[in-house]
Amino acid sequence: MRQIYQWYFWQSEEQARDPWDNGILTVDANVLLDLYRYHEGTREELLTCLESFRGRIWISRQAADEFIRNRAKVILSASTEYGSAKKQLERLSTELSKILDDLKACRTIDSMICDTLGEDVGKAIHEARSKIEEIESRHPPFLETDPVLARLLSLFEGRVGEPFAEDDLAKAIKEGEERKRDQVPPGYLDKEKNGTRSLGDFFLWRQVLNNAKKEAKSMILVTSERKEDWWEKHSGKTIGPRQELQREAYEYSGQKVLIYQTTRFVEIVSQRMGRAVNDAAVDEIRAVDEARRPDTSPIVRVVSQEIHRCGLAVSDGTLTVEILRPAYKFTATGHFEPILNSSPALNIRLIESPDPMPGYRMSAGTGTRHDFNVHLKSDDYGVFLPPGLYKFSYTARAVATSVDDEEPVDAQEI
Repeated sequence: MRQIYQWYFWQSEEQARDPWDNGILTVDANVLLDLYRYHEGTREELLTCLESFRGRIWISRQAADEFIRNRAKVILSASTEYGSAKKQLERLSTELSKILDDLKACRTIDSMICDTLGEDVGKAIHEARSKIEEIESRHPPFLETDPVLARLLSLFEGRVGEPFAEDDLAKAIKEGEERKRDQVPPGYLDKEKNGTRSLGDFFLWRQVLNNAKKEAKSMILVTSERKEDWWEKHSGKTIGPRQELQREAYEYSGQKVLIYQTTRFVEIVSQRMGRAVNDAAVDEIRAVDEARRPDTSPIVRVVSQEIHRCGLAVSDGTLTVEILRPAYKFTATGHFEPILNSSPALNIRLIESPDPMPGYRMSAGTGTRHDFNVHLKSDDYGVFLPPGLYKFSYTARAVATSVDDEEPVDAQEI
């Protein structure tokens, strides 16, 4: 049985140790981009683990391209989180004032209670702001001087894979589209991405297998991916890489490719180096990974919808929504009042948004006569849409049944 399932079993303990002792380490782009999202201690911990493989580390051209393309955007996005945090404190301060006013309106409550509460919470908000500003002042200006990039360039010098040759790229695109259609891992859950970007995970996987075959060595792939097109999941628990990937790696290259999430990689390397595991670093890496996962709690709050003109055939106005936390994408819903005479064609523009905005894709549609949806999605790899206010202008045109349908109605707010 062990012989039949060589892709699954190790033949001996020595073989099981071989990838760590003699194999090649590789990473996906987000493992490197996350270095700009971590605190200094966590950043140093992961860099130390990566550098312990110096001379046995390699990066696919797909991962390297994605890292270079998105590095500046991630740096800017991470640096703006301080401003976002201070805005949240401002919101807390405003809400506190409103709550205190409401409490003071309760005449049965001693005003001293409100005064003490206001002083205590106000002091805590002020201290939190001071600590955030102190941390912000120590944040490295990575776009000016980047010691992280310098270490990565040294680590990967002469260790970057080749891109697909022209003929091989055409074949890879065709195969990737077929795998996506048939839901063959990895990457089929990225089908919403534009063009060949939806094939990014497959391109990385194929280049890793090509290198394992070329070097005739086992490889260790560290990835930030947590989706089910990479991992076996049962009862809400991740039990290991997809078996299809393990089998394909061995049958394609004759080598094993071990796949680890960043947290587990750091734990194993720390133990192999005879060091205590840095639990704080592991917790932060896990937290950053968790932030990429979909959150089921509400993310969009409609602030207002102003109707400038409305009738049975035409409706236009603005829709303002608040995004409550960073997100890759969101959907907002507006309404037509009065209801249009048929499902309309919709034209929509984003006219106000928080800074800095990543590249984005926007679409909108309506299948009914009484409401419409606006979809906004970050088009920059690994960069969230920032929280804050988003204002859209819209024009909806249905088939007019009479001249009266085009008559404007007084502007109103709903």
